Amino acid sequence: MTPAMASLPTTVEHSELVEEMQDIEKMPVGERIKLAQKRRKQQLSSYAKWIKTDTANKPVKHKARKGVTFSVLSQMMEIAARGSYEEMRALLKTGIDPNMKNHEGLTALHQCCIDGSVETVALLLKYGADVNVTDRDMWTPLHAAATCGHFKVVTMLVKGGADVTAVNGDGDMPHDITEEEVTLQYLRNEMMKRNISPDDLDQIRNQTHDLLLQDVEAALASEGDLDQPVGQCGETFLHVAIAERYNDVVKLLLDNGASVTVQDGDGWQPVHVAAYWCNEEVLEMLAADLKVDLRAQTNDGETPYELCEDPDLKHDFLHILKDRQESSHSGPYP
Repeated sequence: MTPAMASLPTTVEHSELVEEMQDIEKMPVGERIKLAQKRRKQQLSSYAKWIKTDTANKPVKHKARKGVTFSVLSQMMEIAARGSYEEMRALLKTGIDPNMKNHEGLTALHQCCIDGSVETVALLLKYGADVNVTDRDMWTPLHAAATCGHFKVVTMLVKGGADVTAVNGDGDMPHDITEEEVTLQYLRNEMMKRNISPDDLDQIRNQTHDLLLQDVEAALASEGDLDQPVGQCGETFLHVAIAERYNDVVKLLLDNGASVTVQDGDGWQPVHVAAYWCNEEVLEMLAADLKVDLRAQTNDGETPYELCEDPDLKHDFLHILKDRQESSHSGPYP
């Protein structure tokens, strides 16, 4: 599963946004921030469920009066969530990698930035935490601190080399997803210091789309495998294009025979990605293809209908499911 791209420079009108991000560009800034925060909550909720499974599945080493032994990653993330400076320092002194990621790509630095743990953020940076590390949705620590309005953490990250124009999976730069005025003005000023213009911002936002399109065109020219994994979690060109809402690239892939049932490492097919990221146009394309199983389950047993969070799209999707049921005489939906 991979994330999405689009947003709006603070000095640019909505109409100047990149064409492929029409859905998100129409949202008021407040709604886009809420959407970004909602996805962050979903990610953290998913992590919480995973960590319970992860620790439950690990062998328990019984030592007298020392209790259960958890993985180093689990310990570090738990300490980060509590914001315990002394415990984090003791753990880092053992020489562990501060950039270890959980299954969602979150690091201890992400967690401390979400919580606004200033001292622990400084500690992690001192011990080599990557200030521009990204999770699976391309959120950097600066995105996390900015959306939560933690001004002191934001300034610390920027002074430590954080990229103020990093684009996350929703297409947002850090300044796009903060409602806290002081933080917003600070990030604007930092971009001005770097002589970053609105045109520069548009070009940066377009980079991921253009690179993906180039890779797809190169694969087509060399008659390469369009269904090859291109991401660390086994996602293909099609998974990425759907999540990023690059629907022109999606159409190019489908027109040239890309598999509509290919799975990534988590068992997500393109239809799961379209449902999760509420890509209505692609969902309609896939629903019209009878090769697509609209009841397919991910490795976690989730169907496209269950992954869809948009009430209107979910309602429409339910009608699609019922139409499929009537035409195929299959079992009840969802």
